[in-house]
Amino acid sequence: MAITDLHPNLAKFQPRWKKIRDVIDGSYAVKLCPEAYLPRARPGQSDAEYDIYEANTSFFPGASRMAECRKGLMFIGNNVLTCSDKFKLIADAITKDAMSVREFYDEAVWDTLQTNYTGLFADHPQTPDETPADEAIDLGYRPFLFMYPAESILMPKWGMVKNKRALIYITIKESDTRILELELVNGIYVQRVWEMLEGIWRKTVERTPSKRGKPLTEIPFIIMSDTTKPYPQTGQLEDIVQLNLDHYKAQGKLAMLEMFGSGVIPVISGATPATNEDGEADVPSMFVGTGGFLVLPGENAKAYFLEPEGNMAASLRATVDLREQQMNKAGARLLTADKAAPEAPEVVLTEKAGEDAITENLTLAYNRRLDAILTIAADWLEEGATASFSLNTDYSSTTLTAQDLTALAGLVAQGQMSQRQLYWNLQKGKRVDPASTFEEERAQIEQDNLDRPSTEAL
Repeated sequence: MAITDLHPNLAKFQPRWKKIRDVIDGSYAVKLCPEAYLPRARPGQSDAEYDIYEANTSFFPGASRMAECRKGLMFIGNNVLTCSDKFKLIADAITKDAMSVREFYDEAVWDTLQTNYTGLFADHPQTPDETPADEAIDLGYRPFLFMYPAESILMPKWGMVKNKRALIYITIKESDTRILELELVNGIYVQRVWEMLEGIWRKTVERTPSKRGKPLTEIPFIIMSDTTKPYPQTGQLEDIVQLNLDHYKAQGKLAMLEMFGSGVIPVISGATPATNEDGEADVPSMFVGTGGFLVLPGENAKAYFLEPEGNMAASLRATVDLREQQMNKAGARLLTADKAAPEAPEVVLTEKAGEDAITENLTLAYNRRLDAILTIAADWLEEGATASFSLNTDYSSTTLTAQDLTALAGLVAQGQMSQRQLYWNLQKGKRVDPASTFEEERAQIEQDNLDRPSTEAL
């Protein structure tokens, strides 16, 4: 097996990932591959005509908008980092290029929404024996996190480690001239670096990373996905991306019709043109427009404008609208225009509940993988330490009104609701800090009462 070999299960997804990324990147990326996404309108269409056709076809960024909305919901509100004091020292620079934990989660979520297969890796530079423990972090001898897009993952292999499925081997293409190889050898984690030197891949580094003086028995690499399956699966965006491209093609046909049929065509019939010395028809140039007039020889001559007829334009517009509705049904509800008649509240609530459930399932799946790699880094700093960064799973936009607050206060006063339940409602109704617990709020109230000056002092 060559170090550059690509697993067949990943190879078949490569063109699918490119299509998704192009559509998510928007009009510029899509139009860099014109005929891949917008075929010629008819057989034999010239290059010049196709260029005009493609330039007049607008691209609707529906899939991208939906992905941005999904990600936005995950990061709205107060995302809380829970970790040790020591981990907080590196939380604002968790990667080699100094990304914070939030930025790392944001980038990983955005990438996984597109491919549903992202690599998360934790690594710790080898610490020289003479390095003082209290200076190691400042000197850069501390764990770092890395994120690898699906396209950079070459050859993952899975096996049983500690009675669970885990990676036993993986290669990652970090650049055109560097490949990272991670392997369990007799239960010990080994790391190798391969570099392209003089046209040949050569192994330049091999080391056995350790934690507190002991070799690792698992590869600190996690596949981030919305499934637990080891190899790529169809993600949430793929079908919406295809609908987006179908919408683009329908928009192209409509643009072509408007381009070639929007202008009227002048027609002159029955006129007998003059002849030149050679007896050939001498058709003069004629101005047709406001402020001009025509003199037509021949008693049956007439001039008129030819206009397009039929329902083709209406049919194509209906097709474009249908594609938008299909994207909406597939999860991009924000793409549809407001309806002339309002929908029944129960219909809206049901549809929103379904969309929220999809987003919540994605959020929980992503959060588990991201927190797992974060905990690996935290444990590298302190034995047994954990770390997590909470993504949002509350997508309610409802805020408690003054009447709601009065009613809740009345229930508490009547002994029909506990203060803890009241506080929960205040959090859900966006009236208090969602990150603050009931106990913390109660303690703060008690402290405020102690700090408040007495009436005698006033």
